[in-house]
Amino acid sequence: MNLIGLIYKAKKLEIGMDNVIDSIKEGNCYLVIYAEDIGANSLKKIKKICQANGIKIIQGKNKRIIGEYLGKRPVGLIGITDPNFASKLTRSISEEGNKNGGGVDGKN
Repeated sequence: MNLIGLIYKAKKLEIGMDNVIDSIKEGNCYLVIYAEDIGANSLKKIKKICQANGIKIIQGKNKRIIGEYLGKRPVGLIGITDPNFASKLTRSISEEGNKNGGGVDGKN
């Protein structure tokens, strides 16, 4: 199972712009991952909110692949709501990026 799927099953992530923004405003979001094919306006909005709140934001794969990790339809944005999972996923992404030249797959 990939790490993003595990985080989803543990109910430690939010899906979609509104849910992620609410989580950030409540102080419950520690990492945001956006799909590489998210709309330009959505990306600008979430980057601004993350920057204002000191939240790390990372580009992931496309919406279809992120949705597959979650067993859902295409997903453009997720927010990780557990600091330990956020840290582990960030490390996993860094390691994967170093091996394959970038990209987020959240596999462990």
